[in-house]
Amino acid sequence: MQNTEEILITLIRVSLNNDCDSDGIFVKGVNWSEVLTIASNHGISAVVFSGMEKLMALNQEFKNYLPKTLLLQWYGLAVRQAALSKKNRNVADSLSSLLNENGIEAVVLKGLSIAQYYPTPDYRNSCDIDLFVDGDNWARACQILETKGIRLEREVYKEVEFMYDGVYVEMHRYITPVRGNKTLFRFEKYLRSLLEDYPKTYFEGTRLLCPPLMFIVMLFIEHALGDLLHGKLTLKHVMDWVVLRKQDINRSEVESICKDY
Repeated sequence: MQNTEEILITLIRVSLNNDCDSDGIFVKGVNWSEVLTIASNHGISAVVFSGMEKLMALNQEFKNYLPKTLLLQWYGLAVRQAALSKKNRNVADSLSSLLNENGIEAVVLKGLSIAQYYPTPDYRNSCDIDLFVDGDNWARACQILETKGIRLEREVYKEVEFMYDGVYVEMHRYITPVRGNKTLFRFEKYLRSLLEDYPKTYFEGTRLLCPPLMFIVMLFIEHALGDLLHGKLTLKHVMDWVVLRKQDINRSEVESICKDY
């Protein structure tokens, strides 16, 4: 009998790859409730469900291995996650449009910028919106939001936090926690140079700036390292890296930058 971890990893692998082999993957006696619990704890239940959908499309008998009530619960979680992703995207677009009307552009950090590389972007879990506004525009953006009656939390020096149409938003003036860290200060300058030197691209149908791939990759590594050091690394981090390393990145350059910083 395959154990829970093997089943979970198999479903992730199937979800993130276009081709999959359904033969010999499952046997009877799987604790599906335990699989769902682990997936939910790591924020990946929707992605795992997409793997299950692929397998059921290949072999209808897979449905017989899952209790119907559990399958419906899992489907509901996936639908809920997709709806949340769409809401976050719409709110981010609305916020960026407000800023754009005042000549301010916002760059998406993490979240949508990573999700775009998933087979089903809306299944990647993200509970908030992270945006970066550069230079003096950040102070202007804060003023615009406060004029709209939005209460800004200024507890963290590198960002303001607020609720916008029911969604939690972090609007950064620094991309990384640079204060008191000379290495991160150099890394911050490197990330900003990437934003300055690339042709601007927007997420389809929005005024949200999509950062270049190398920016996304290197910020992900820095953020994942921080979560690792604070005991917050999850399977979602691993999946993010899986989808990012499939992209057309210069791996030697990535290794070199990691050594530098």
